[in-house]
Amino acid sequence: MSSNAAISTYRSLNRLIRRIQKPNDRTDAMKQLNDEYRSNRKVGAAEVEALLLGAKKKMEYLRMITPKDRSRDGPQTGSQRYVYAKDGPNKTGKVVRARYSNWHGGNLDPESVKRHHQLLNRGGWRDNAHAKGVF
Repeated sequence: MSSNAAISTYRSLNRLIRRIQKPNDRTDAMKQLNDEYRSNRKVGAAEVEALLLGAKKKMEYLRMITPKDRSRDGPQTGSQRYVYAKDGPNKTGKVVRARYSNWHGGNLDPESVKRHHQLLNRGGWRDNAHAKGVF
């Protein structure tokens, strides 16, 4: 089992090292990885666990300093936009709209007006008495 874990760790470290952006640092890290794995080829089982623990720590550090591989790790996750329709959520974020709408600049949508007034009240805009000069 320890040889499988060692090989898996080696491959993961190798992939992370290939993502290092500076070519000189990349070649130095690859050389160091190969030298360490070759020098510890015939080590006892007790030492293998300690070496794997050290390799895991190096892997954690490399994950912090290297950019993500979008082809392997997928896009970076963050906020996503969901558009809900009658047929359920649309994760693409594209709003599906009708070709023609009754509501335009001269004919306002009552729901939009209601939402606008609710947001004004929420923001503390009660009326326009301050603009009229009435106190």
